[in-house]
This record gives sequence, structure tokens and C-alpha cells, in this order.
Amino acid sequence: MNIDSYRLPEGWTLLPFDTASTGERFMFSAAGRRWQVNAATAALLETLAANPVLARAADELARRWDREVEPAALAAYLERELVPAGMVLSPGAAAAAPRKGRGSLEFLTFRRTLVPARLLFRASSVLSALFSPRLFWLVFVAAVAVAAWVLAHAAARGTALVAAMATPTAVLWMLASALAHELGHAAACRRFGTSHGDLGFGLYVVFPVLYMEVDETWKLSRGQRAVVDAGGLYFQVLFGLALLAAAQAVPSLATPALGCLGLIGVALFTNLNPFFRFDGYWLASDLLGVPNLRQRSQRVMTRGWRRLRGVLPAGERVLPDDFAPRTAALLAAYAVLSSGFFAYYFVRLLVAIGRFATGQYPRLAEDALRSAAGALEAGAPGRALAAVLSLLVATLLVAFLPLLLLFRVRGILMFWKRGARAAANGASAG
Repeated sequence: MNIDSYRLPEGWTLLPFDTASTGERFMFSAAGRRWQVNAATAALLETLAANPVLARAADELARRWDREVEPAALAAYLERELVPAGMVLSPGAAAAAPRKGRGSLEFLTFRRTLVPARLLFRASSVLSALFSPRLFWLVFVAAVAVAAWVLAHAAARGTALVAAMATPTAVLWMLASALAHELGHAAACRRFGTSHGDLGFGLYVVFPVLYMEVDETWKLSRGQRAVVDAGGLYFQVLFGLALLAAAQAVPSLATPALGCLGLIGVALFTNLNPFFRFDGYWLASDLLGVPNLRQRSQRVMTRGWRRLRGVLPAGERVLPDDFAPRTAALLAAYAVLSSGFFAYYFVRLLVAIGRFATGQYPRLAEDALRSAAGALEAGAPGRALAAVLSLLVATLLVAFLPLLLLFRVRGILMFWKRGARAAANGASAG
């Protein structure tokens, strides 16, 4: 085998990546994909790029690492680890076609672009002036405190806050604030000198969501990434307060503005949930300095389960050793809390589905079918179709949500199966 012509894909980049890891981390990008690598792998990639002849690359690595590096051993490592991953091309291999990855939006089961990035650049550039790195968190907390005081004051005065939140005008203003939310993420990106992508609509689990593509934020520091994470909620709260201020001059806006601010408060509470992949999840990931927080926490749970069963392979620790003890302990706490949250959430969801399916759904189906039949007899096919569609939506909810739960249970069973397989492998290796 010719081992003298390993090379990197065209257009590759290698840049530092700010994490809480005890060692240096880098992000290697090529052909529309990204890989997080340690300092040793980064040195290997840089050396290989500068020395395509493997023997020379091995000599250079030996000099940098102050130990012997055999070309054949280096080739074997490349073929085993980096070539299958697509980070390095084998001798004579054709370059992989660039692809547009899903990046941080891979958790969405459906997504569609609403506004292309090129149409947002001017607005995000102008709005970036609202982000002062030194004052951001102070202004954000102050804005949330003012919004909370307004809502608490309205509730204390007996104002019909819930009724105001249910008005169509308040809901429309809430949708406008959701667009402001996404522009907040984009404006924060522009403030820190990185680009943003399209604004779109997607589906996460059963939640319809708007999103802003901000995949380039990995180039920023952890603190800057946290500002981008919180930038959407920051803009949304400012939007609600600005609307409430406008209502002082336009009295007809008073009730919708208050209702919109109440809905924004609900959105704030929901988005800060660190377990669903909303803003709170990315904020927790960046503040902790732990990329891929969900996957790493699941790895901690897997190792913890093996430890409880007494089958953890020798030398393998429950807590990751690439983080400081404090960060590793926080990651373990997140793993336990997130597992408990999802168990509670899906049990509650199952109970709610069961109650709806056995209680309200039969009556709803009977009423819908009766209405459809009456509408057809009266020669009103439009009303009949509306009745059937309302029943179809309810039926899909009753059928889809249990299916979603079954997929989650399947994931848990696979989790235990992987643990058992690892245990068996550990026993055979011993």
C-alpha cells in the first residue's frame, strides 16, 4: 500500500475552540462537517497538511512530540481513526463532496427557511448596537425584573391578565416578539463579528419552533456564545416592554401589550428549561463549557450504571477526566437531573394522553361525527369537512404522542442493551 500521499480535504480549517476541557481543544472543519479534536490530533493534522509525504510527517511529529513515530504505525492510525471519519483522505481517494450539515439544528425533525440570511444582514447589523458586552447581563436581568414587576403588579390589582393573554391581538404581537427573539440571536452574532444563517420554522418533538442558524458561534469565546444564547430572550423582553411603553400613548394597545408581555413571560420560563434543546440548554452548555452536553451527560449515566452493576471496565472513570473535578461534578448533576426530568415528563404525558383518550376523546369524536352528518344532511359540506378535520387533529394527537413515547422507551431499552453489551465485552477482555 502506498502510504506516502495522505492529505486533508480541500478548504479545511483548524481553529481553537473554547471549552472547559483541561486540555486545548480545536475545531477542524472540512467538506461541510466539523470535528472537535485535542491538541495532539490538531498537531497531526497540521503536520500532515505541511508534509504530504508520510515519512516526513512522521519525522516532524517525532520532533514535535520528542518520541519515535513509525510511518507504518501512523498510517495504521490514520486508516483506523481519521480516514473513516472523513478528516483525512487515503492515497488515491477522491475528495468527498462538500455537504451542508444540519449543525446545531440536527435535533429538529422538520425545518423550512422563512427568511434567507442575506435579507437579515442589514437589520441584524443595525440591531447589534443594542449589545454591549460589558452591560449585557445587567441590562438583561434588569429588563426581566421590570417585566416581572409589571406582571406581578397587574395580577395584584386583579387585572384579567390570563384573559388579556388569550386575546387574538396579544397572540399576534407575541408572534412578532418571536421574530424579534430570533433577530436577537442574529444581532449578537454580528456584534461579535461572526455570521448567522437563515431564519426558519421547525418541529422539535411536538413543539413548533422558530430558529436562527448560528452554527458559526463555535468560533467565539464561551462568554460570547452565552450572550448569543441569551440574546433572543433579551430582545423578546425588550420588545414586550417597548410595546407596553407604546401603550401609554395608544390606549387601545394596553390590554394586548399586557397580554403579550404575559405570553413572553411564559416563553421566557419555557426557553430557560436546560433539558429541552431550547435557549436554556445551549446557555447551560456554554456556561459549563461542555459541548454536546446531552451526549456527554448520557455517557456519564451509562458509566454510572455500569459502576452500579460492578461491570465498569478497569481504568474507566464515571466522571470524564478531560474536565476539572468541579465541571465533571456539574455534568454528573445535569445527567441525573435531566434523566429525572424526562422520566417525569413522559410519565405525565402518558397519563394525560390516557385521560384524554378515555375521557374527552370519545365525546369529542361522537360530537364531531354527529356534526359532520348533520352538516351533510343540511347541504353544508364545508362545515362537515371542518368537523372531520377537528376530529382528525385530535386523533393524530392521541396516536402520535404515544408513538413518540414508545420511541423514547425504545431509546431507554437500547441504553440498557448497550450497557449490557459493554459489560460483556469488558468481561471477555478480562
